Amino acid sequence: MISFDNLQLDPGTLLLLSKIDIDFAFQPIFHISTGSIFAYESLIDPNESTVKNIVEQYEVSTKLHILELATLFGSVKRFLEHGKSENLCINSFASEILTPHESQVFFEDVARTLRGRLVIDLMNHNFFSPLTWQIKRNQLRSQNASIVLDDFSPNFDHLPAFNVFEPDYVKLDRCYIENIRNSNHRDKIDRIVEFYHSYGAKVMIEGIETAEEYEYIKHTPIDFAQGNYLGKPI
Repeated sequence: MISFDNLQLDPGTLLLLSKIDIDFAFQPIFHISTGSIFAYESLIDPNESTVKNIVEQYEVSTKLHILELATLFGSVKRFLEHGKSENLCINSFASEILTPHESQVFFEDVARTLRGRLVIDLMNHNFFSPLTWQIKRNQLRSQNASIVLDDFSPNFDHLPAFNVFEPDYVKLDRCYIENIRNSNHRDKIDRIVEFYHSYGAKVMIEGIETAEEYEYIKHTPIDFAQGNYLGKPI
C-alpha cells in the first residue's frame, strides 16, 4: 500500500487518500520498429479488490477525483523507486481536472524529475465535456506532458474526442487484431492508422498475446505495441 501522508495537500484530501488500498505495476510499451521500450504504463494493482470494482465504487460515491489523485501521485512515487529512465504512462480520467494547488504539488514537487517523460493515458473519453477537456489539455500541455486517447474500438465514434483533445497518441483496443488472417481486416487497420498519422498522432495497440499477433502488427503501420507476449508487468 502506498502512503500519501507526506503530500502537501489539504487534510481532507489526505484522509480520503489514506483509505485507498492500492499499489502499482508497470508494463512496458515497445517501439515496433526498434524493439526498444518507449514507456512503462502504470497499472493499478488493488490489494483486496479489482480495478473495475474500485473505479465503480468511486464513481458511485462521486469521489472519482480522489482515485485520480491516488493514481497520479501513487504511480509516480512507485515509478521513481524503480529508477527507470523511460517515459511513464499514467491512466487518467478525462473528466477529472487537478486544482491549481494539486497541479503545483504534482508537477513541481512529486513529478518534477519526470518533466517531459509523462504520458497521460486518458480513459472514459466517450463521455466528455469539451470545456473540461480544453482545461485539462491546456493543463497537461503547459507541463510538457504527452496525451494518449485510450480504448479506441470500432464501437464508438472517436473523432469528436480526437478533435477536442488533439492527442499525441491513440491506443487501439485488442479487438483490432482479431481476424488477423483476413487480408481485408489488415487493409482496414492500415487505413485507420494512416488516418491518425495524417493528423500527426502515432498509434499504439494493446493486448499482444502471441507471436503470431506480433508478427502481424509488425507488417502494419502501427508505431507501438504492448501485451504480455512482449513484456509482463513488473
